[in-house]
Amino acid sequence: MQVVMVVLAVPFLLACLAFLELAFWSYVATHFQPTEAALVVLGGNLLVVVVLLGMAFLRGSEDRVSLEALEVRRRALDSAQRSLTLATLIGPAASFLLGQLRRSRRRGG
Repeated sequence: MQVVMVVLAVPFLLACLAFLELAFWSYVATHFQPTEAALVVLGGNLLVVVVLLGMAFLRGSEDRVSLEALEVRRRALDSAQRSLTLATLIGPAASFLLGQLRRSRRRGG
């Protein structure tokens, strides 16, 4: 249900941002020539993009907890792989030994 609400809210958010951009352009255009106003608005938009990307990169960097979780996952996968390797090696040997044991019981019994 929350996803539906977000999807319905996105067009309104985009419209708000468009009107904010228009208001900014209108304000700047009254104080500067059209070419200068366009450059000021472009600079403002680039500043917003740089700030948002900077926040995303800072937040996206791996912290100590996530690195520790990755290490625990790696150790668990290594342990599981060793267990499978050991079972792969022991399995045929155990089958062979059980077969030998059964044959010796049939001959001796």
